[in-house]
This record gives sequence, structure tokens and C-alpha cells, in this order.
Amino acid sequence: MRCIKSRFTELDDRELIARLTAVPPEEALHRYFFGTKCRQFLQFIAASIFECDAETLLGEFYDFVSRNDWHLLRSFDASKGASLNTYLSRCTIRHFLELKRKKEKEMTVRHSIEERSIVEELNSFTIEQEDEQPNVWRAFERLNERDRIILKALVLENRNSIEIADEIWPYIKSKESDWRKLPIKRVQDTIAILKRRALLSLMIELKEIEKNER
Repeated sequence: MRCIKSRFTELDDRELIARLTAVPPEEALHRYFFGTKCRQFLQFIAASIFECDAETLLGEFYDFVSRNDWHLLRSFDASKGASLNTYLSRCTIRHFLELKRKKEKEMTVRHSIEERSIVEELNSFTIEQEDEQPNVWRAFERLNERDRIILKALVLENRNSIEIADEIWPYIKSKESDWRKLPIKRVQDTIAILKRRALLSLMIELKEIEKNER
């Protein structure tokens, strides 16, 4: 690795770009550029944005830099005062932040669809009506008492959070034992978070049941 570094560290930014984008590619130069030169800011992105190691992001990073015939590198303008490394780090951080936002949005949408589906299933059946319990009811019965109370009241009975505050507040770890002394918005937000957690627990239990049935 020391030999590779000594061969390429003296290249200025313009020479580096010219050789990186040349055909056929110089494999040793590419290993140096992606594995050594850009490693520090890639490690920062990996640790601060995704909580993973830099190697996990290398494939996406290479695709980002090389796409459209190395357009990102060819667009670098040294006259603006920034080095190639600074320019790349800024562009790459913006790219991965946007990538993370898209993934989080997709995950939110996916969870929302799953939750709606589960809520519909819960509302479609009652234990008394069914000879054989559907999986969603079996998952429901696996939940802890707090989660069952929340889902029964808010989903099955369609009550609002203030109506059930007396029932659910003893299960909430709060410095204030009497929820009436708190702002209504805070009480509503607290119970909404618990409902979200209860639905997530229900999804986890349901997936576990379906997995065991395969």
C-alpha cells in the first residue's frame, strides 16, 4: 500500500481526474483513490449518517462518482478555490444524506401500509366470531397488557387518547402521576407514541407467527 500511495500522492487534482476517467481504467489508481484518498470523509459519512463502516458504502460511492461518464469529477472547477477532496466530500455528504432521507421515507410508507393492513384485519374479525383465530389476533394476544389496552381502545373501539388516559396512564413512566396536570397536547402525543410502538410490536409478532408457519 505504501508503494501505491507514493506513486499517486504527487498527482495534482487535474492530473488525477484525467487519469481516473481514462480508458482503460488504471486499477491501482482506482484502488488508491477510492480506498485511500477518499477514505477519511467516507468514514465520517459512514459513522455519522449510517452508523456503519466505510466499506459498506464503497459500492454506492463508486457508482455515485463514476455515473454518467464520471460527470461529477469532470465538473470539478479548481478555479473556485476548493480542492478535489473538499469538493467530493461536500457532494458525497449531500448525496448520502438525500439517500438516507429517501430510504427513511420508503420505510415510513412501508410501515404505514403494513399498519393500515393490520388495523383493517383487527377490525374485520372478533375472537367470538371466528372458530379459528387469524394470525393477527394470535399476534395481538402475545402483546403485553399495555399494548393490548391501547390497540383495543384506539383501534378496535375507535376512542380518542383523552378518553383512555385514565386507563393507560398507570402504564406510563412519567414524573407526573396525574395526567390532568399536563398539557392536553403532551398527553395526546405521549399516547400516540405508545400506539405507534404497540402497532410495531404487533407487526413484529405477526411476522414471527407467519415465519414459523412456513
